[in-house]
Amino acid sequence: MTEVEIRELLAADQDELFSVLGAAALSSANSPSELLQAGRSGELYSTAPAVLGPDIPFDHTGLKQAARQFLHRWGADIKRAICGNEQLYATEKKQAAKQVDVWVATLVSTLAANIHALAPFNLVLNVLAIMIVRSGLSAFCEEISSVAKTNP
Repeated sequence: MTEVEIRELLAADQDELFSVLGAAALSSANSPSELLQAGRSGELYSTAPAVLGPDIPFDHTGLKQAARQFLHRWGADIKRAICGNEQLYATEKKQAAKQVDVWVATLVSTLAANIHALAPFNLVLNVLAIMIVRSGLSAFCEEISSVAKTNP
């Protein structure tokens, strides 16, 4: 992921990031049959806004729900991979503000190394890393705990 892409995603609001995570997670979190059923039931459809452009947020209820389902399913694994990892907390203090691209790459590689089933889903891991960078590691760990406990 380039620094320009990282900066663009960091500027996105929380609803947009959840929508992007949901879109990215669809292929990793659902079987083809589940995707078919979600499409048939209208969960993946959305009427386009009357005005389009960079100032219009990407906020999609069905995709945000897919993100919540993904986090519910994988939250415990994500938490084990990054939360309480003192080396990550130290790296965050050193690199987060100075070299955001290096920090994102560190988070992606940590998640991939610890959650082998998600390693092939680079887009998902990059969006998760952006969400972590935006909120900070401690806040994200608190949030992931509450999302993982709720029903999707």
